[in-house]
Amino acid sequence: MVKIIQKIVIIGSLIVSGLFFIYTLGFSTPWANGFRYGEGEGGFFTVAQQVNHLMFPWGFWTLVCSLLGFIFQSHKTRHFYLLNYLFLGATIYCSINAALITLENVPPLKEVYLNLDLMSHRIVLSGAALRPLFPTDMPVAEIVQKVAVIFDIGPWIAYGLLGWSGLLAGLAILKTVIRVFKTIERRRWEEETCR
Repeated sequence: MVKIIQKIVIIGSLIVSGLFFIYTLGFSTPWANGFRYGEGEGGFFTVAQQVNHLMFPWGFWTLVCSLLGFIFQSHKTRHFYLLNYLFLGATIYCSINAALITLENVPPLKEVYLNLDLMSHRIVLSGAALRPLFPTDMPVAEIVQKVAVIFDIGPWIAYGLLGWSGLLAGLAILKTVIRVFKTIERRRWEEETCR
């Protein structure tokens, strides 16, 4: 039973880390060509880039640590060794930081995006690759609402990272407790057989 839980938690962590990394890659895509979204210091585009630059490294390192844990057989090893604990700890640390950065920065950015004037949205949509994704008769205000969904996805993935961090910590504790009990049991058996 522990092996099944172990596989689910480690592979699930890898999947959630991968989803977050893909999210950071695609986060600025809807407005990447839209430098007109508030050019200059403090404009939406500039702030969105800063948020993306904060999230990307944490997403990258979360995925790398999770992948290294998988490569070092954390999903199927009977006993966790130092490297298994090291990669679990690093994945937990990076996941928590990535989640906190996302939860702190993405929801306020959605409000800024939705409060931009309609003319800015029109200018960006006319030159961006986004317009062909929507029907030509769809109003710009509806397109803006559909594009704003990217701000809702981030917090959900961040909660997934936090949840999976808890599962990883629980797995590390479970594996440690099982190893301690097996060591105690083995020592008792050795003492009894030596008598």
